[in-house]
Amino acid sequence: MVVRDVVSWNAMIRGPASNGRVVETFGMLYKMQLTRYAQSDVTTLFTIIALCAEQMLLREHKSVHGFTVHRQMISDVWVTNSLLDMYSKCDRVVKAEFLFNTISRRDLVSWNAMISCYS
Repeated sequence: MVVRDVVSWNAMIRGPASNGRVVETFGMLYKMQLTRYAQSDVTTLFTIIALCAEQMLLREHKSVHGFTVHRQMISDVWVTNSLLDMYSKCDRVVKAEFLFNTISRRDLVSWNAMISCYS
């Protein structure tokens, strides 16, 4: 493809992520960020956050959280709920509590993620 849009990049990121190929997934995300044509969106973040949660990537989850803040996507309730789920699966209760307390408009998913974290 000559010009890759965000949809094609997300497909290229989702492929290795769905197979647990961490290095390739983050490599594709890095390459995506180098382009000027497509920047990550909520779908990109869902894929990366889910990979961190499934693989219990404790070091990477900090970078992903920072990435969401830097890209100004932390206010998106879907992204925040995904981060809560990631912290829960990585057994980071204190971080989940802190994030939960910063959410201005919690929804049912937010509450369920926090309850799951405690359980």
